[in-house]
Amino acid sequence: MTNTKHFNKSITNQNICNTIHSIHPIVDKDIRELVNKIQHQQQQDILLSLLFRFHQIFDTTKHSIANTSIHHVIKTIPHVPPACKPYPQPDKEEAMYSLIQEFLQAGLITESHSPYAAPAILVKKKDGQYRFVVDYKKLNLITIKDSSPLPNMEETLRKLGQGYKYFSKLDFKSGFYQIPINETDKEKTAFVTPFGLYQFNVLPMGLINSPPTFQKVMNNTLQSCRQFCLVYLDDIIVFSKSHEEHISHLEQVFTALQTNHFVLNPPKCELMVSKINYLGHTISEKIITPTNDKIQAILDIK
Repeated sequence: MTNTKHFNKSITNQNICNTIHSIHPIVDKDIRELVNKIQHQQQQDILLSLLFRFHQIFDTTKHSIANTSIHHVIKTIPHVPPACKPYPQPDKEEAMYSLIQEFLQAGLITESHSPYAAPAILVKKKDGQYRFVVDYKKLNLITIKDSSPLPNMEETLRKLGQGYKYFSKLDFKSGFYQIPINETDKEKTAFVTPFGLYQFNVLPMGLINSPPTFQKVMNNTLQSCRQFCLVYLDDIIVFSKSHEEHISHLEQVFTALQTNHFVLNPPKCELMVSKINYLGHTISEKIITPTNDKIQAILDIK
């Protein structure tokens, strides 16, 4: 368990330099940006040292598949494998081809000879980039539903409203794509494109049971941290009543994630803040209120 007194004595810029000499420049930049908003220099140094110790979980330069005992399983009723032709998207073909090559190189997918074939499409995001989507409607219709519950949002918010002073929010880099899939079920994830048939080696989005599988993996991974860490799918929040306690809590969460080879998405993480947005609410030591976006959404419904 981390002791901040030890950090206070040992932390120097030279120590940090010695730790990071082999870290990829992108990872170094991402880590440093995570601590930029912390005003107290000593607290910034302590957190920076901790982040560099666990730099692997912030390394988005290569894809990582988690080392977890839970692999996604697709249980189905008796059926004829559903197969579709590729959806025509001539204006997006080059973008689709580039993504397929990227996925192949990262080991997310492999070429397939499966009797299954769900159509893949690209959907444009707000930032102009494309989201890769597979239409698994027909596969979902023959899949036996996993009724495992997701965490209760009201209970989660109630627990966070108990006078905590420090919060950190962690977001996964393509979280579903870090979860392995059962070897015999990979062929069921096969998707068709104008360039051929492929299947996933990892958990794709769009499967009916993807959310409960991901939640189970997270619950299992962070079980030892449950007193100070809550997980809702790929959103993790760590909460503490003192700075020293928060550093210790982060160390324990980072240890669990690194042990299981998970990777976070640094630009979407927030560390060691006194106020944070989580599950549509702004949370601080004394109050929990809906975010402006959530209030507007409610007003729009009315």
